[in-house]
Amino acid sequence: MAEMYRAGSKMAEIAKQFGCSTQRVSQCLACLGIVTRRGNWMRRGRNDQRREQVFEMLRNGKNQTEIAAHFGISSTRISHYVDELKVHSEKYASILDDAQRAQFEIKCGLSLENFPSFDEAKKAWDAFSVQRSRAAYREIAWEMTFPEWWKIWSESGHWAERGRAHIGVYVMARFGDSGPYKVGNVEIITHSQNVSDSWKNVDRRVTRNELGQLRSEADCES
Repeated sequence: MAEMYRAGSKMAEIAKQFGCSTQRVSQCLACLGIVTRRGNWMRRGRNDQRREQVFEMLRNGKNQTEIAAHFGISSTRISHYVDELKVHSEKYASILDDAQRAQFEIKCGLSLENFPSFDEAKKAWDAFSVQRSRAAYREIAWEMTFPEWWKIWSESGHWAERGRAHIGVYVMARFGDSGPYKVGNVEIITHSQNVSDSWKNVDRRVTRNELGQLRSEADCES
């Protein structure tokens, strides 16, 4: 194991060779006095070479998950390593930023020119993903793309006031609180109005618990 590790083999390769887990490999190497806490991939002697490989893959449009799979390590470790390089190496910071922006545009299907900043674009994507997941949980059909969703919000003029369960904030709600989330069946209204509209459609004989459930569902319309 030690010879393979010193020769530059990946932990996954060593584990496969000996028919054990990478954790077991790490334990065995530790018994031999070889510290692997940050992994063979991060050994000082190989950093420059690996760094160049990572940046070349980023330039070619590979995302961090694909890069991690290529090197046989977790995407979390790749992400942390890339973040460290951005802080400590100005030479690569712009390359990384450009690559991440390009990957984001491919993922969301919309140019970053449509947003005030990259951070705001990521915030919008996260909000879109959360609302879509909540709709799926409530078994409500979702028939909107991210570009369509963002166009509705940006044209409403209330994106900065978007929120949940607070007086004065705005949400995306369905007309009549029915049908799928799709262009032509949604509008941007205040949270208070959304709750009020939901209650208008309630049978007056429903129980207090059912009313509480309706209020919770209205809170999810964001």
